[in-house]
Amino acid sequence: MEFKIIDLDCATKEEILEALEENRKTAQFMTGEIERLKKLTSDFFKYENSSKMTIEHNLDSEQEDNDDLEEELNYYIEKFNGSTIEELMENSEDILPSFENGNYQNIILRLRLETLKTIKEISNIIKDSSDASLEEIQYYREELEKEKNKLHLLSMPQTETKQSDVSKKNRLVFATTQSGNIRVLEDIDKRIPREYYPKFYDLFSSILNGTFKNVKRLVFSSTDLSGFSEVKDHKVRVVFDRVGSNTYAIITAFMKKSDKDKGYLESLVRSISDYKINNQKVFKDCVSNPEFMDLQQQYEVELFDRLGRVSEKGFERVKVNATSRITKNGN
Repeated sequence: MEFKIIDLDCATKEEILEALEENRKTAQFMTGEIERLKKLTSDFFKYENSSKMTIEHNLDSEQEDNDDLEEELNYYIEKFNGSTIEELMENSEDILPSFENGNYQNIILRLRLETLKTIKEISNIIKDSSDASLEEIQYYREELEKEKNKLHLLSMPQTETKQSDVSKKNRLVFATTQSGNIRVLEDIDKRIPREYYPKFYDLFSSILNGTFKNVKRLVFSSTDLSGFSEVKDHKVRVVFDRVGSNTYAIITAFMKKSDKDKGYLESLVRSISDYKINNQKVFKDCVSNPEFMDLQQQYEVELFDRLGRVSEKGFERVKVNATSRITKNGN
């Protein structure tokens, strides 16, 4: 519905009156739509206002002395904001934190706060949209509905979320070196002291069960290296990449002495670059290949065996060349 424009020099009296009447109806309709959206957001904020104040208070007190929590929050905010409502409805267990995550409450509260902020921004735009077109009004209406649906998802009872996480188990695939060996197994054998094996065991376990211990997004000056993440503990790191809805590529594991330790960076960049060239596309193409994933399951068992866990399925140590097996299963 748009305003009708006529040439007053050529139009008849009847045509002018008809245009005025149509424009009056259009203006009345658009005013009604704007008022409806204003009321919708106003009622919504009255309902959520007390929750928002609680969220802000709780998070401020937690973040003052917890950089790791802030990094973990940013990881989930980026995943959440980068997902459509359809993806959230279908794969919320892969986008939202596991109920078993020790920071579950803080993360959900922060995501709710971020969603409320977005709704407020849309509300402010609506309040200033007296001259907006019908298309713009429709767009803001749809965006507001999306954010409300997101908030509803975040407000689901915790018992429902917990039940959905009971059987949750992610899958792991393993990046290779240029010589065809599993990189993380070489990392463990050559560069990681045995006294740190329990810490690495916990990090890999957190990727498997979806708790992602102290997870953060890696930041590089090159955009070609963006999109990767790490889980971490004191002095230990595991870098990974999401290649499927519940499948994660293990790129490398390493020791980091302190935040001022920059010696690891060159090796890390090389490992990620090798992974992007040799593995990333293959992994994304093969996550639905049963034979390929069976092979990766053997690497997983091998990994935990080396870290001190007795193999539950009795797999023998894998001696095959990883590159040749990946290529074979990828064809």
